[in-house]
Amino acid sequence: MDHKRGVSHESIPILAGTLRDKVEDTIHSTRQFIRDHSPRPSVRKLGQNQDSESSSQTQVSDGHKESAFQTTDLPIIVSLEVLADEDQQEVMVQIMKEEWAGLLLTGPLDGCDPKFHAPRLEDLRRKILRVAICRNLGNLSIYTFSQHFKGFDNRTTKKPGHIFSVSESRIHELSTTNPYELFQHNKNFMMRAYPDGSRMVAMNWQNLDEGMMLNEGMFADEEGWVLKPKGYGALERETETYHDTVPRSKLDLKITILAGEKRDKTEGTIVECKQKTRTTESDHPDFGKSGYTFSFKGIYGTNQEFAFIRFKIEDDQSRVASREILSWACIRLDRLRCGYRFVSLMDPKGCPISDGKLLIKVEKTLR
Repeated sequence: MDHKRGVSHESIPILAGTLRDKVEDTIHSTRQFIRDHSPRPSVRKLGQNQDSESSSQTQVSDGHKESAFQTTDLPIIVSLEVLADEDQQEVMVQIMKEEWAGLLLTGPLDGCDPKFHAPRLEDLRRKILRVAICRNLGNLSIYTFSQHFKGFDNRTTKKPGHIFSVSESRIHELSTTNPYELFQHNKNFMMRAYPDGSRMVAMNWQNLDEGMMLNEGMFADEEGWVLKPKGYGALERETETYHDTVPRSKLDLKITILAGEKRDKTEGTIVECKQKTRTTESDHPDFGKSGYTFSFKGIYGTNQEFAFIRFKIEDDQSRVASREILSWACIRLDRLRCGYRFVSLMDPKGCPISDGKLLIKVEKTLR
C-alpha cells in the first residue's frame, strides 16, 4: 500500500505529524466557531427557595463593582465555586475583566513577587483579588490561592498567599492535637472554615441564623476587615498558642432590659438572651423601673473581641416549634459599653429597622 501511494517508510512520521496538526487545527476552529456563533454563556447564582431570584455572573460582577468601594477602599477577595466547563470559565474570565476593569488585579505589583512574599494591605487598596480555580481563571489569582490542607509540615504552608479550607470539626481537632502549629500558621496566613456536612464556604444569606448574626456582630462598621486582637499578630513572639492570649480574669456581665420601641407586630413577644424576659403584648414594651435583668457571673478567660451578645425578639404566639424572629441585634462584647444604651434592631433579612431599638443598662466588671 505504501508503494502505491508513493510513501516511503521514512516519511510516515512526517505525514502523521501533519495529520495531527490538521486535526488539532480543525478542532480549534470548530470550538472557535461555536464560541462565536453561540449565545454568550453565563453562570447563574440560583436561590434556594422559590422567592429567590437568579442572577447572571454579569449582574453579580456589576453589583460588586458598583458597591465594592462605596464606604472603604480596602481590597476584596473573591472566591468562586465554579461548576462550569472550561469554555464557560473562559467566558467568566472575560466577564470579570470587562466588568472589573481597573479594579481586578491581573498581574503582580511591581517589586512584589507572589512567590516570595505577600503585598501590604496598603498596596491593595481599591483592588479585587481572585482565588484560583482553572488555569486562565487561576491566572487572575495573584496573591491569594486556595490550597488543600495536607498538614503543617507540608511545603505549601510557607507559600505566601495560600488559603487553607478546613472543616469545622478538623479545626477543633487541630486545636487539640497541633495547637502550636495551628496558631503560628494563622498568625501569618489565612484559613477559612466550612461547616461540617457542607463544602459551602460562604454563609447562606437567605436564612437568618446564628452565623449571620455573628457575622454582623464581628464586622459591623468595620468596612469588611477586622484587626486581629492583641497576641495574634505575626510579630508578637510571646504568644505561642491560643491559650497564651486568654485573659487571666473573670467577667461579670449584667444586662437589664428596660424598654423597647417600634416593632412590626403587636402579638406577645419576648426578648431572648439565653434567658428570657416575660412575655409582653405591645410594640413598645416597658419592663418597669427595675427592668428585666440577665446576669452572667464569673466568666473566666473571655476575650471580649471574640465574644458576642445576641438579642432576639420573637413571636411568643408562633405555633411552630421554633418561634418566629421579629427582630434581632448582635454586638461584640468589647463594643458593649457600660451604662444606659440604645441597641438598634434589625429585621429577619438583616436590614436596620427604622427607630427599632431596645433600651438597656449594661454593667461589666473584670476581677
